[in-house]
Amino acid sequence: MTKNEVIEREWIDSIGEKIYAILKNHIDLNGCCKMDWFSVHSGFDKFPNETFDEVKVSPFYHSAARPKSLSGIDYNNKWTVIESESDLPKEETKCYFIHNQQILEGYFNRGFRSNCRHFGWGTISHYQPIQKPNPPLY
Repeated sequence: MTKNEVIEREWIDSIGEKIYAILKNHIDLNGCCKMDWFSVHSGFDKFPNETFDEVKVSPFYHSAARPKSLSGIDYNNKWTVIESESDLPKEETKCYFIHNQQILEGYFNRGFRSNCRHFGWGTISHYQPIQKPNPPLY
């Protein structure tokens, strides 16, 4: 599923197809709709805090509405999509991998490309580097 398909699905689940059809041209690449458009066209009497977040998007307008289910879409919850070899890490990295829709832990290294063939290239769809945490401040 693409980012745009996820955004469309979550908006429709949150407000229905009829209202989504009115707002869709005002929803940005990260699933945000300017608050003034949302307020006028959504049909809600008050802002629905239980299903939507109010997001600060730009210094040019105050805020936007976005379904809570899209939280993290700006950066895909820190997952990198592997569509080609150029998307792979450039150096040895401890990572989580998505293989057949399961999260696995391992290392990306020079032999990774042959491991991809072993798993079946294309079934490893995403990776997320495992970050070593910063030391405590106190």
